[in-house]
Amino acid sequence: MSEYDRTTGVGSGIAIAVLLPGTLLVCWLVQLVVYIRAEVGQGDDRLSDGAVLGWYLGAAALPVLVSALTVIVQLAIRRYDEHYSIVGTIAALVVLAIAVLTNGTLIGSHLVSTARSAYEHAQPPTAAETHFAGGDARAGLREIGDHTVELLGGDPSVSNAADGSTDHIETRRCSLRNGSRGTEYVYSFPDLSPTPTPEAAPVPGDIDAVQDYWKAQGIRTVRVDGRPEPQIEARVPWLSPDSFARVGPAVQLVSACLAD
Repeated sequence: MSEYDRTTGVGSGIAIAVLLPGTLLVCWLVQLVVYIRAEVGQGDDRLSDGAVLGWYLGAAALPVLVSALTVIVQLAIRRYDEHYSIVGTIAALVVLAIAVLTNGTLIGSHLVSTARSAYEHAQPPTAAETHFAGGDARAGLREIGDHTVELLGGDPSVSNAADGSTDHIETRRCSLRNGSRGTEYVYSFPDLSPTPTPEAAPVPGDIDAVQDYWKAQGIRTVRVDGRPEPQIEARVPWLSPDSFARVGPAVQLVSACLAD
């Protein structure tokens, strides 16, 4: 009988080589689902950084532990049977190497991202994000907007076409630079509701007076050329560049994302 004929465990080695990579596929599938939930999940469906790390580690344990245990068992068998096939050992070592490499890269990347996120969250809000600190951001922006409308010859007491209010302020949830939740305020006159309103004839307005008033409020401005009606736009960190005032009158003030 030849040396090849006396080799044992070939069948089990082939079975290991075929089945063991399945643990990698299960691991990667679980991690993919976790990644998707962490990135696009909303509310309670969104996983925290800690939960993501736990799932990543749990999924990684499957191929790492199973392949490591397989290597130990295969080597133990070979100690007592020198003719036992090395196919299973090699297959398990390959799966173990792939599992350690891929999961080490993924988990290491996640830890770096988590540390960076924690550092950002620890930073205080910027000066722009706390512009109205100690005051009422909604009331402050409305005051600037209403007085701007008056300087342009408009009446800020005109009701909103959508709900009949004279607030002219919408709010939107947003994220501060440090990742915390904040609020964006939008003052618009005429209101930006989807309800159509009749076009009113432009009324005379003093855009220079608006520019002086905004300057007194600490708002730098630029003139927009090439428009039928004079227009200025805001250039200040706590207001979006989409903020403008135009003879008509038309006023839009969009705040930065402000700390609550």
